[in-house]
Amino acid sequence: MPLRSILLWLFIFLIAYGAYEYWDEQRVRPFEAQLLDTALAGAHGIELRAPGATSPLLLTQTEKGWVASQATAHLPAEPERVARLIDALRTIRSYGVAENSAAARRQDWDPEREWRISVDAGENTTHLRLRNREPRDSLPHVTAYLRLNNRPEWYAVGPVEVAELPADIARIHDLTLSSFPLNFVPRSLRYATADTTVIWENSAEEWIDTGTGAASPELEAYVARFAGLSGQSPAMYFDETRPERFSRQSVTILGRRGDSIRIVCWYDTLRPDHYFLQSNQAPRRWVTADSTWMRAHFLPPR
Repeated sequence: MPLRSILLWLFIFLIAYGAYEYWDEQRVRPFEAQLLDTALAGAHGIELRAPGATSPLLLTQTEKGWVASQATAHLPAEPERVARLIDALRTIRSYGVAENSAAARRQDWDPEREWRISVDAGENTTHLRLRNREPRDSLPHVTAYLRLNNRPEWYAVGPVEVAELPADIARIHDLTLSSFPLNFVPRSLRYATADTTVIWENSAEEWIDTGTGAASPELEAYVARFAGLSGQSPAMYFDETRPERFSRQSVTILGRRGDSIRIVCWYDTLRPDHYFLQSNQAPRRWVTADSTWMRAHFLPPR
């Protein structure tokens, strides 16, 4: 056979072999394939069970917005945080499928650190199992593996920032109590309990205790901290029908333009070191705190 024919057939073989390898690579190892984009498009329910969690976190979309449920708690979910969760799941991309030849690496997969996630989109529910490998030898990245709907293959998708996934209801429920508008200039501050009321006035950029007439420069830092106050965790078991069990205190800050911020705190006399707080800015939002947090954030200096 002439050398030219041999070279021609060799060239054709190499082209055919390269095309086959490329097709097989795309079939077996999908590059940057978005695994969840379709499932998340119509998602109205997301369930997350973190490693070691005793109960899953369930997010459900209702006519009034997203609701977070865990154990016996049902609270409004912050829409922006749900949106960030969906975006985090949507950006999960696979760059390959773990082959049987990689069985040795599976020793690094810790089932006790596995996340289980379900996405409900009406007729279809997508189930995920997500694992992060343990890093070795200070590797710059950690590969994660994801399994869809109990299929045999594990997709290499890492690394996934599992720390950003909400593991409990406190991570998805907004705990903010106060947020000063930009035009809010405080004029006076009132701290009231059942037994006493203390009032400070902000005159000529100086806080004055109206009871003693003494200057209170420490109020400046307190008001600044109070402007973005958030509680420790959601208050899920506050019994508003039993007011005789609770003592009450409040902080009210009045602005020069008539606006105000008021946060009321209840102390449960049957549950020591347990406080429940609510603000007029978010009347449906309740948070809980302990005495250490109260002294550091809520109680004004006296």
